[in-house]
Amino acid sequence: MDYKNFDTTTDPALVYDRELIEGPIRAALVENFARAAVGFPVRTGAGRRPYHLEVELVGCAYAGGAPCFDYPERPSTGTILARRADGQETQFSADGMSWQDLEDRLHGFMLDWNHDLTALLQEARRCRKKAQEAEQALRAARSGQAAAIRQIRSLGGVTTRDISKLTGVPGRTVDVTLRPKQP
Repeated sequence: MDYKNFDTTTDPALVYDRELIEGPIRAALVENFARAAVGFPVRTGAGRRPYHLEVELVGCAYAGGAPCFDYPERPSTGTILARRADGQETQFSADGMSWQDLEDRLHGFMLDWNHDLTALLQEARRCRKKAQEAEQALRAARSGQAAAIRQIRSLGGVTTRDISKLTGVPGRTVDVTLRPKQP
């Protein structure tokens, strides 16, 4: 997957199915109208694990389990707490909220996760590239050091111990560097 051009705002496969929200919430509120919790799997694109969104509804139903989202014109003291698997949470009031409003809030919360994911993936890519460049620079420096040690030794009259003291390279490393390469 090309993380450099990773766009989550237009890819519908990266967001949960909005139509699947009402049914599970309605069932959970009938079961326990005072405090209900619902978990939603979230599709996160081809080849990646589903991401989990947990929604906790406190006081979002009238006695008997009728959701306050069916009657947005009635006052409600309910609160909704949505939690993503990465630990991010959002809490908002259910007062005056319809099913569409709830879906829009949860949808927006998941889009925020997709933007966070994109930023983290791009940062990981930048760090990996920096590490590769540092490894290449280290290899070049070691190669230069080995060439300098060989050149010092070719001048004659310099022992491995002298080279080791002057360069700070351990004597065994100097010996390995000076050892002829085998075909």
